[in-house]
Amino acid sequence: MGPRELFIGAVAVILAHEMHHLRQGPAPLGHGDRRQALQEGRLAQLAWACDDPVDDRVVRARDYEARADEHAAKLLSNIPSRPQPPD
Repeated sequence: MGPRELFIGAVAVILAHEMHHLRQGPAPLGHGDRRQALQEGRLAQLAWACDDPVDDRVVRARDYEARADEHAAKLLSNIPSRPQPPD
C-alpha cells in the first residue's frame, strides 16, 4: 500500500464520518462552542482526555462523534479490499 492508497483511505473515512453528521442532523446543544469551553479553565483542558470531571455537554459531544465514527467504520468495512473478477 502506497501513499496514494493511504490518502484515498483517509479521505474516505472523513467523508463517511461527515456523511453521518449530515444524516444525524444538528449537533447536540452546546457541541461546537469551543470559545466557551476554553474560558472554563482547567476543566476545559481536561474535558477531552478525562472521563471523570466532564460535564454533560462533553459527554453528548463525545457520543455524537462516536456515532459518526461507528457509521464510517461500518460503511467502509463493506467495501471489498480488492476488486472481485466477474463470474
